[in-house]
Amino acid sequence: MKRLFSAYLFIAVFFIACKPKENSKSSLVIDLKHIFGSKDLLIGSTYTNASSEELTISRLDYFISNIKLQKADGSEYIVPQNNSYFLVKLSEKNTQQLSIQDVPLGEYTGVSFMIGVDSLRNTLEPSQRTGALDVGGVAEGMYWSWNTGYIFLKLEGTSPVVPATQNNQFKFHIGFYGGYNTPTLNNLRTSTINFGTDKLKMQQGKSALVHLKVDLAEFFKNPTLIKLSENNSVEFSAFSATVANNYIDMFSLDFVHN
Repeated sequence: MKRLFSAYLFIAVFFIACKPKENSKSSLVIDLKHIFGSKDLLIGSTYTNASSEELTISRLDYFISNIKLQKADGSEYIVPQNNSYFLVKLSEKNTQQLSIQDVPLGEYTGVSFMIGVDSLRNTLEPSQRTGALDVGGVAEGMYWSWNTGYIFLKLEGTSPVVPATQNNQFKFHIGFYGGYNTPTLNNLRTSTINFGTDKLKMQQGKSALVHLKVDLAEFFKNPTLIKLSENNSVEFSAFSATVANNYIDMFSLDFVHN
């Protein structure tokens, strides 16, 4: 009888041990809604900036990377770097939802991310820069080969205040990570967004969404007023740092959906 009981006990323990563990992770989507003030931001549409200058957008591309989620207990979850690079294009809706897998369950109070590509990834061999960083594919046109560095943000368009000698075209191509062999400007910037009372709750078997607003109107006014009549072709000058400081403020929380 004792042997029979031992056999049953062994079988019970075996099945308990073999029972699949519940997944302790879930998925998150960060949805980016592009606007200009109170209007949707669209390619080919015309808007008025804080300096009362009309402008029409033809291109807005930028990198988001190094995503971190702040936890309620003060710690943070760092998204694995290889899964933390995204190239957002205003012209391509499918690039405006950042999908993050395997986020640990729990409550989160905020998110931070880099606008641009960090110095380490900038200097790696091309074979290690794939996906959104593939300069021969998705990221074509977002890399300065002569300077060995990514362009963090490209904004292009037209405005009647830009001289006709430039075909009324303006451009902001912002890059520079501090340099590799030769020091340069460091225009890497990090945006930190607090969820306030609208906590993000990663729960078993449920996906969550964080909706962020990306307001291009802020690009031209906060913290520095940028006038297209004065600065309409910015790439390598010191003023690129001013632009980088401004585009941090484009990002704000819309709402969280658990």
